[in-house]
Amino acid sequence: KNRRIARVGLALTAVCFGLSGWAQSGDDATMALLTYKIKAGDTLRKIASNYLIEGADIDRVAQINHIKDIDLILAGNELSVPKAWVQNTPSTATVMSLSCAAPIALRNGTELKVGQKVSENAIIDVPAECHLGLVLEDGSTIRLPSSASIKITRLQKNKLQSTPEVRLELVKGRVELQVHKGRGKSTPFEVQTPISIMGVRGTEFRVGYSQADQTGQVEVLEGGVQTQGSQDAQSQLVEKGFGAPISREGKVLGIEKLLEAPQLVGVSLVEGSASTYLVRLQPQSNASYYLADSSPNANASGERNTQQLLAPEFLLGGLSQQAVFYQFKAVSALALIGKESNYAICAPEKANGRCSILFDTPLANNTPIKFVLQLQNQDQKQDLLNVNNLLAKKGRFSIQGLQAGKYHWSLSYKPQTGPSSDSEATRVTQSGEFELLSIQP
Repeated sequence: KNRRIARVGLALTAVCFGLSGWAQSGDDATMALLTYKIKAGDTLRKIASNYLIEGADIDRVAQINHIKDIDLILAGNELSVPKAWVQNTPSTATVMSLSCAAPIALRNGTELKVGQKVSENAIIDVPAECHLGLVLEDGSTIRLPSSASIKITRLQKNKLQSTPEVRLELVKGRVELQVHKGRGKSTPFEVQTPISIMGVRGTEFRVGYSQADQTGQVEVLEGGVQTQGSQDAQSQLVEKGFGAPISREGKVLGIEKLLEAPQLVGVSLVEGSASTYLVRLQPQSNASYYLADSSPNANASGERNTQQLLAPEFLLGGLSQQAVFYQFKAVSALALIGKESNYAICAPEKANGRCSILFDTPLANNTPIKFVLQLQNQDQKQDLLNVNNLLAKKGRFSIQGLQAGKYHWSLSYKPQTGPSSDSEATRVTQSGEFELLSIQP
């Protein structure tokens, strides 16, 4: 009993991946195909009209799917369509965090604010001592630290997929990325610099490019990144815990292990001072210098400051019951930034030594937040808080009464100004860990 299609289901699975489109003259082995389940009530011509580009060869689509009559299609079957023939629609990125004393604007003069949409071809210049965070429609995040500059050269999705294709051009500085793990090769995410190109799927990594030295770096924290210098014959896979420096000639100089995360070994009151502390890190013999990023927020979504330390120590003042969060990294001789260690430091007035921590969620006003906080006790994690309906006030929330220890946290929410889709992939999702140190006077 033949049943006609009503419309094409939007939940797709890529069955043959490719980073570039398939030419109409190519053979079946080189196609990038998308698969979806057919519903009752339509014909192949209607599908082509609604979803395919003008001039798409529906007779070829019929051949691929072994369809003899393009007006007769069985509901419940799966239909494969070359991805290169599916219509594209614009996608957007949403500003999820912004920290700067002065306005941050697009190159066209548009001033950016939290919740604002950014589209393809936008050029963003981040001033010194400022930070900007963007979230894409699939939940991937882009963080631009101080003095970074990027151009979003591609930000589109086809009519049958919710995950956007992304291509970023890093003009200078650094970019930190967390790419949604559900992304496949059919929805590429690429980062280009003047001397290299990186292609990824679900991963967490950093890319740097110095205009002054015309050199670059890629550092992989999760997953893997295909990296190719502009003068390299082929790409190389940089895996978790490794990095690759890139020369000004556009050559990957080899893959090396990232420096280990610096460990905090002491916080002590400076002699003769009532409120200034000396923070000491474990020295690393092969480190050129150290970086200390600080923020009042556990998820570093708002204010964020970076210190470059020639020695593994620095002075810290103004501690209170509200913890200050630090991320420490060591930098190699080839400017590869190593693994991260995360600490929170507080100095409560009360003798119980308990502190509070702050999270910044500017897109979550009046939006339920799923939040989990766990205390690690040896090899086990104990849930201290596990809620689905936590509400932020003025874009932030605080957790009170925490004792010293190691903590893991995760949060997710649907942005108030985010995409209309109810898909879990469109949610802002963040997670992290830190060791809380309670300093007694």
